[in-house]
Amino acid sequence: MKIIHKPYTHLISENYLTNDEYSSIKNSISFNEIRSYCTNPDNPEYDPSKTPNYSIPVEYHSNLGWLLEKFGNQQLFSTLTKNLYGKQLVPDHNYVNIHYDTKGSSIDVHNDQKKYRWLITGQLYLEGDSNDGVILQDHALNEITKVPLEQNLLYAVATSMYSWHIVKPIVQDKISVLFRFGKKQINTITNPDSKEDYCIVIDNDGHYDSHYAKLGMRMAKITEAWLYKQNYKNIFMSDWRDKQSLEYLKERCSKRYKNIIVVPSGYLGEQDILQKEIDPNNIFKVTKENIQSCADYIFHKTPFDNTTFSKGEQVMSNCYNDIYWTNYE
Repeated sequence: MKIIHKPYTHLISENYLTNDEYSSIKNSISFNEIRSYCTNPDNPEYDPSKTPNYSIPVEYHSNLGWLLEKFGNQQLFSTLTKNLYGKQLVPDHNYVNIHYDTKGSSIDVHNDQKKYRWLITGQLYLEGDSNDGVILQDHALNEITKVPLEQNLLYAVATSMYSWHIVKPIVQDKISVLFRFGKKQINTITNPDSKEDYCIVIDNDGHYDSHYAKLGMRMAKITEAWLYKQNYKNIFMSDWRDKQSLEYLKERCSKRYKNIIVVPSGYLGEQDILQKEIDPNNIFKVTKENIQSCADYIFHKTPFDNTTFSKGEQVMSNCYNDIYWTNYE
């Protein structure tokens, strides 16, 4: 197992499975079964495009349910978290999918973070062209390294808000096992302080979000960093566009805190939110009109311009690795 730290921490393990395990996966995969699942609009992995990136949970594939244990066991969790984060972490989320990426398909720039406090993405290559591996990028989207696409090669990435990567249009069908495990941010608390009788719940909603890099969703993490820098305590975050999770957090927090302050994602103000209602003028919204300029700033295509958004992104960049959080029990 080789540990690499540029552009961010990831590892590569060649010949990961035994020959029997590797052959068993390859011989069990049914393209017709995968296509049937992924072309059904009732399924969450629905992909009707002409060059689809098919993905099916292994539990819905008739012969591959055993991979849930193979890529979802405590030994693997321990090994990967220790190597990628320097400590053993316990996840509350895990899934294992078979990916069948068709010739000509691609995946745009993204970081995998979405609704997680920490997340490891791993992939085991089964078939494909040697030049069609994932490309890892730095903050400015410079292409730093390409993971080689070799049969039975496993790589895993410690994701963050800056773990950008991309898959360019592939020259032949690519088959792999994709697995992820991590901690959902809704089950964590940022800057905890049991002496304070208030908490802040960030309502993770209210933004345009068509970009594959999930820029609307990113605003909740920017707001979290903004509040953290101002030393607010007991910060929580609902799931993206999920009012039920917001109500769940409010109900759960009401049992511990006297005052629950709901802060909209995109709040980037200096006011005392413990004493005053949120001023709408202090809320930045990602819109259809400004999303491209936001992306250009995040990806260093435009310089810092002193706008509200660039100030917020700069704050997150400066303190992202220092933000203290713990599990909320």
